[in-house]
Amino acid sequence: MKSDHKTKDIKYGIVAVLKEEENQDDSFVVHFCGYWEKPEKSDWDSLREELETDEEFGLIGMDFELMEATPEMIKHFTTEDESSVS
Repeated sequence: MKSDHKTKDIKYGIVAVLKEEENQDDSFVVHFCGYWEKPEKSDWDSLREELETDEEFGLIGMDFELMEATPEMIKHFTTEDESSVS
Protein backbone atom coordinates (compact mmCIF):
# COMPACT_ATOMS: atom_id res chain seq x y z
CA MET A 1 0.00 0.00 0.00
CA LYS A 2 1.47 3.34 -1.04
CA SER A 3 1.58 6.13 1.52
CA ASP A 4 1.51 9.87 0.97
CA HIS A 5 4.09 10.28 3.72
CA LYS A 6 7.51 11.56 2.74
CA THR A 7 10.74 10.66 4.47
CA LYS A 8 11.33 14.34 5.23
CA ASP A 9 8.05 14.40 7.23
CA ILE A 10 9.32 11.93 9.87
CA LYS A 11 9.13 13.54 13.32
CA TYR A 12 10.19 10.69 15.63
CA GLY A 13 12.71 7.90 15.51
CA ILE A 14 14.12 4.92 17.32
CA VAL A 15 17.76 3.98 16.83
CA ALA A 16 19.59 0.78 17.63
CA VAL A 17 23.06 1.51 18.95
CA LEU A 18 26.10 -0.59 19.71
CA LYS A 19 28.37 0.50 22.54
CA GLU A 20 32.09 0.67 21.84
CA GLU A 21 33.65 -1.85 24.23
CA GLU A 22 36.85 0.14 24.72
CA ASN A 23 35.10 3.46 25.33
CA GLN A 24 31.62 3.11 26.80
CA ASP A 25 30.89 6.78 26.04
CA ASP A 26 31.02 6.04 22.29
CA SER A 27 28.11 4.39 20.54
CA PHE A 28 27.37 3.61 16.92
CA VAL A 29 23.95 3.81 15.31
CA VAL A 30 23.36 0.56 13.42
CA HIS A 31 19.68 1.03 12.59
CA PHE A 32 17.22 3.91 12.34
CA CYS A 33 13.45 3.53 12.22
CA GLY A 34 11.43 6.68 11.58
CA TYR A 35 7.85 7.42 12.62
CA TRP A 36 5.35 10.12 11.71
CA GLU A 37 3.62 9.73 15.07
CA LYS A 38 5.22 9.19 18.47
CA PRO A 39 6.07 5.48 18.79
CA GLU A 40 4.24 3.57 21.49
CA LYS A 41 5.61 0.79 23.68
CA SER A 42 4.32 -1.77 21.19
CA ASP A 43 6.39 -0.08 18.44
CA TRP A 44 9.53 -0.36 20.59
CA ASP A 45 8.78 -4.02 21.38
CA SER A 46 8.05 -4.89 17.74
CA LEU A 47 11.21 -3.21 16.51
CA ARG A 48 13.37 -4.99 19.10
CA GLU A 49 11.86 -8.36 18.17
CA GLU A 50 12.36 -7.72 14.47
CA LEU A 51 15.97 -6.63 14.88
CA GLU A 52 16.74 -9.60 17.13
CA THR A 53 15.18 -12.21 14.82
CA ASP A 54 15.35 -11.01 11.20
CA GLU A 55 18.63 -11.83 9.48
CA GLU A 56 18.11 -8.94 7.05
CA PHE A 57 19.23 -6.45 9.71
CA GLY A 58 22.40 -8.28 10.72
CA LEU A 59 21.87 -7.79 14.44
CA ILE A 60 21.02 -11.33 15.54
CA GLY A 61 23.10 -12.19 18.59
CA MET A 62 24.48 -8.65 18.91
CA ASP A 63 24.18 -6.62 22.10
CA PHE A 64 22.40 -3.42 21.07
CA GLU A 65 20.27 -0.85 22.82
CA LEU A 66 17.23 0.97 21.51
CA MET A 67 16.97 4.66 22.23
CA GLU A 68 14.93 7.62 21.10
CA ALA A 69 16.53 9.36 18.14
CA THR A 70 17.67 12.91 18.78
CA PRO A 71 16.40 15.72 16.55
CA GLU A 72 19.86 15.79 14.94
CA MET A 73 19.68 12.08 14.13
CA ILE A 74 16.21 12.46 12.64
CA LYS A 75 17.39 15.36 10.49
CA HIS A 76 20.41 13.37 9.31
CA PHE A 77 18.37 10.36 8.26
CA THR A 78 15.44 12.26 6.77
CA THR A 79 17.36 14.70 4.58
CA GLU A 80 19.29 11.98 2.76
CA ASP A 81 16.27 10.60 0.90
CA GLU A 82 13.41 12.81 -0.27
CA SER A 83 11.37 9.97 -1.79
CA SER A 84 7.97 8.72 -0.68
CA VAL A 85 7.89 5.76 1.62
CA SER A 86 5.33 3.03 1.72
